Amino acid sequence: DCKYYLYQQTWKYNPTLPVDRDNMTKMHRRISIWAANGFGRRWVGPISVLEPDEDDPPAHQFYWLTVFHTNKGYGGYLQIHDTVEQTEALQLVTSEDGWQWQRQNDRRPILTPGGPGRFDSGMVFATCGPMVIGDKAFILYGGQSWLHDQQLRYPDAEMTGPDAGIGIAEVDPARLNLS
Repeated sequence: DCKYYLYQQTWKYNPTLPVDRDNMTKMHRRISIWAANGFGRRWVGPISVLEPDEDDPPAHQFYWLTVFHTNKGYGGYLQIHDTVEQTEALQLVTSEDGWQWQRQNDRRPILTPGGPGRFDSGMVFATCGPMVIGDKAFILYGGQSWLHDQQLRYPDAEMTGPDAGIGIAEVDPARLNLS
């Protein structure tokens, strides 16, 4: 018998959120889980498993979670949406059971948007776990030069390439609990 988990973005009313540029006024995004003991069985959820807390800046919301297996349970790329800056970055989270998640690296992003003129200067996102080749690990990620509200982050910057693309970032496998 297998257990299946499905992670999704859900919303929660929060009247204290900054609303300058967010398209979901007074609603914050969080990560919830659905679970089933077999694919054709009854699914239970959504149950909140990750949401911003008092240690997060008020403008931070959790947009998506990409989960992958590690040698100590699960790892994940938590997509952080800044509702004021309209950027998106990735934080690393870990879990032994897929339910209780810990934020890693003192909540500092593991991957951030690039600088002016880069294809990934507005948002970065990853939809698959790390790729391991030998003793190296890589994050395959998507990026775009525009922000969540569809504005360019650096409108006066000369683009050195396309305004959206696919990138690859090398990361220490030990940091992801892969080695």
